[in-house]
Amino acid sequence: MTDTDREYESTVEQLLERGAIKETAYWYCCPFPSVYRVGKTPVHVLGQEIPSGYAFVYEYGDDGAPAQFIVRPTFGEADSRKYCDD
Repeated sequence: MTDTDREYESTVEQLLERGAIKETAYWYCCPFPSVYRVGKTPVHVLGQEIPSGYAFVYEYGDDGAPAQFIVRPTFGEADSRKYCDD
């Protein structure tokens, strides 16, 4: 786990406790991280301001690839799941 991973998880925990974000779904690929939606007030995660109503997910890197922090007005439904290679 990287320092950025830890910062993300710590920030999300604090925002959830304050009711500033809500878990709304799971990402389509392993390890299926949570997708969150911002409430009425914009929030800051990993140095980025996320507007009210937007959704975000932290896609952990697969097989050593760097993680991606993804922010969108909304995410569509996936038609399949991507499982980790065993």
